[in-house]
Amino acid sequence: MTSTVNLDDANEAVFYIPFDGTADEEQDVEPEGLEYDILDGPRIRWDAYRAAWTNCLNRVQTLVHALYKPVVAEIVELIDTAYDSDEMLPALPHPELPAIAVTNPSSDAFFLSSVISQLSDSEEANRAVTHLYPADCSNLTTAMKSIIWGFISTSGTTKSSARSLASYDMAVLEAWYIAQENKPEKLILLLHDFEQIDPSILQDVIHICSLHIPAVPLVLLFSLSSPQSPLSYFHIAYSRATIKLLRIHSVIAPGGSQIFEDIVMKTLVDLWHDSDVVLGPAALEYLAEQATRFNPSVDAILNILQLAHLKHFLSNPLTALALLTPSIDTLKNSVSSAFTGALVARLDHEEFMRDEDSSPTSHYENLSDVVDAIDRARTEFQIHARQMRLGYLLLQLIHDFLLERGYKGLGSHWGTRSSSTATAGGAAAVAPLHTLPLLPTKSSSRPVYLYLQNFINLLQKDPQSQALKDKDIRYMQMLLRKLKPVETRAFLEMLVEYLEGLPEDVSKSLNLGRVVSKLERMRRQADEAYEGGDSNEDETHVEDAANMKGVSENLADWMSSYLEKLTEPLENASLWDVWYTGMTPFPSETFNPSVQSSILAGLLNPRAFAAADVIDSDESDDSLWRLPDTSILLHRYLESGKMINVYDWFESFHMVLGTQRKEEESRKRLKAKPRGRAKDGSPQKRGRNTAKSKSPVKSNGKGKAKQSVADKEQGTDGEEEGNGLVDEDQWKLIVQARFIRALHELDLMGFLKHTRRKPDHILRTVFEVSG
Repeated sequence: MTSTVNLDDANEAVFYIPFDGTADEEQDVEPEGLEYDILDGPRIRWDAYRAAWTNCLNRVQTLVHALYKPVVAEIVELIDTAYDSDEMLPALPHPELPAIAVTNPSSDAFFLSSVISQLSDSEEANRAVTHLYPADCSNLTTAMKSIIWGFISTSGTTKSSARSLASYDMAVLEAWYIAQENKPEKLILLLHDFEQIDPSILQDVIHICSLHIPAVPLVLLFSLSSPQSPLSYFHIAYSRATIKLLRIHSVIAPGGSQIFEDIVMKTLVDLWHDSDVVLGPAALEYLAEQATRFNPSVDAILNILQLAHLKHFLSNPLTALALLTPSIDTLKNSVSSAFTGALVARLDHEEFMRDEDSSPTSHYENLSDVVDAIDRARTEFQIHARQMRLGYLLLQLIHDFLLERGYKGLGSHWGTRSSSTATAGGAAAVAPLHTLPLLPTKSSSRPVYLYLQNFINLLQKDPQSQALKDKDIRYMQMLLRKLKPVETRAFLEMLVEYLEGLPEDVSKSLNLGRVVSKLERMRRQADEAYEGGDSNEDETHVEDAANMKGVSENLADWMSSYLEKLTEPLENASLWDVWYTGMTPFPSETFNPSVQSSILAGLLNPRAFAAADVIDSDESDDSLWRLPDTSILLHRYLESGKMINVYDWFESFHMVLGTQRKEEESRKRLKAKPRGRAKDGSPQKRGRNTAKSKSPVKSNGKGKAKQSVADKEQGTDGEEEGNGLVDEDQWKLIVQARFIRALHELDLMGFLKHTRRKPDHILRTVFEVSG
């Protein structure tokens, strides 16, 4: 291509202008600086974020694999036994092509990756797996070629000799399979996004594949996102002649609401796992809202959890203390002076708030004391977080026990059915936390995640949530007082068994050994009173009944005070915002951004997206002529009706550019005008409208005055050309070019819809702009 391009060539429709990177100014994008930070703070916080997120991610993946494992095993078994004699029906006019329809309601890629890894990584069986996407099925030839070469490429030998068969002929795959020394037992074709594949093409593919089995052991694996009831997608989109060629097995993958709450609760609440960062009510409420409004998937859960972790470590400089304690030398460094000062002031304030009798003096003048305080705060917060989770689990355990005994429990907001929440022992790491079905609200059919919402209520520190917690504990205390002797013994036995089944490190950190010993003493007293109640003597019976009532009352009072202690707000801990997100809002704009709102905001107010040093100080106002051409055109677009006359649109655009031209010419004259004194020795006047200060030309004659004015105008035009200004003809061409370019940009972004009847009119596609 030549260096010069003739843009006026009518024979050319498209011109290629190569990108010249040297024309763009490089700008170093640096992260937003924090008010105070420790030495090498960004790297420390990034390492802490990666460690915390890896811990959370591994936990979620472990839970998901445990939930998917039975279904994945079922799919693998169906594939391995697809051509067994037991599965093949005799006396059929044609062999059936094995097919497995996997209903994946949430379109969860995590489940498909588990299936693929199980099929590909298995050492027991040799299987070949290839994938078929909707983009590969534009026509029958392309689809068959993708299938055949997908399997051939799995052997690693794609080089072929000269042959007479076409690349889309199924006989090529059959010949390749026969020639293989280590033949795959099954050839598995995984069809992604099955509903998006053209049925007219796929039914021909199915017919061709059915002609070559069992010589080629093909197994079809369909990934569906539509439900199987009342009619499956097969029966709606495909004919009976196509369906009869398949032997379909239906498998429903767990997903959506079935596993959402189980994964979240066992990741964030279960005592068998400790999170490095505790998510606060704001992040958990956003997580519950997304699960309620949309069909939740594992990918959505992971995205929300990851963004919450990332926001926590990016916004708070104290999160550098999350996993590691800085050394004294790091705190002494001059770069860390502001960080150290803020940390010491924070510790002094918390010490003063805890000790009401002390004076507001510094308790951490020595940096070694600061280091010890950080380690102590980390340990105390871990204990505090475990206490909160244990308090929630005990409340849920008591609620389930009361429901099983015929009581109303702690209230309808805790559920109306038993949930087997507290599974003790090692099985708790895999077994579901609860089996309560999701309950619809009174005003909506959307599910309400009761367990997650109850945990959120316990975390909140506002007076309303604290009042609800106190009400639940008081109601629990009243119900425990009314337990029958048999029920009191059963409750104590259940409580001791649950606490003894918790992890050893949790039991040690929360000092549960002493709690179990106290409950054991109560149980012995209850057993003695219960056994004494069977005697025939009236006095002994009355005394034992009184003793049993005393045990129930003591148990109720002790449980009330113990739960009050366990469920103290996490904000009461020292340096709580290092490990707890609290009420920090979730960055929802990064999770589900509105593309339309972002485009409109950027076009209507481009200065909000520009760096502060890029904007000139003289351009601080919001005049329309200061905006880019596309923004000017969009403003006029929003002021028009449903149908826009392109000529009127151009005229309004022309008027704004006229104002822009006048302002720029005035600015150029000011810059080009020499400063100092004029030739006559008088100081020059500064300002834009200097021409107004000149005295008007008086006309003493008809010709000479007009000639002098014309000479001055010609001189002005010459000055404009010397200053780089353009004449009227060139200006009109420039305005037209700028209008066409801005018009095409709006058209490319979807703001315009062309009409067939009126070529000089266009239709608007955007009418409402949210403030």
